[in-house]
Amino acid sequence: VLYEVPLGYEGKKIIVRKEKDKLILTDSITSEVIYIHDVCDKKGMHVKIPPTAMDSVSVRQMENLFKDNEVGTAFLKRMKEYMPTYYIQGCFMLKRIVRDIPRNDVLEGMDYCLRKSKCRIGFLLPYLMYKCGYEKVAHLVESRARGRYKQRALKIMEDINGERT
Repeated sequence: VLYEVPLGYEGKKIIVRKEKDKLILTDSITSEVIYIHDVCDKKGMHVKIPPTAMDSVSVRQMENLFKDNEVGTAFLKRMKEYMPTYYIQGCFMLKRIVRDIPRNDVLEGMDYCLRKSKCRIGFLLPYLMYKCGYEKVAHLVESRARGRYKQRALKIMEDINGERT
C-alpha cells in the first residue's frame, strides 16, 4: 500500500508509526504530526489525502516552509490580514506554486507584492508569469483568468523596467 504524504515532504525523511487503525506521519526534524491516515488493508492501493483535509495541511505547510524567512512570513501575514476567509485557499494555491516554481523566484515575487502592498495570490501569480514566463505559470491559473493575469504580468514588467531606469 502506498500512502500519500503532504506536499513538501516528498522524498524527505518522515517517521511513520502505526497505532491501532491509524498510520501517523511525523516530521523527522520537528516531531510535528503532519498527517494521519486510516490504515488500508487492500494490497496495491494508493491512499491519497482528501482535498478537504489538505486545506489545513496547506496552511501548516506554507507557514512552516516560510517560518525562517522574513519575506515569506510577512507575505503570509499580510495575505491573512487582507482576506482571512481566503487564507486557506491562498495557502493551498501557494503550495501548488512552490511545487513548480523555484523558491527564490517565489520569494522575489513575495517581496515585490510586499513593496506594492498587494499580498495576495492574484498578484503573486502575474509576477511569476513575468519572472518565470507565461508557459511555466499559466497551468496554475484558471483558464478564464489567464488573459487577465497575463495583462497584469505585462504591467508588472513595465513597472519593474520603469523602476530600473
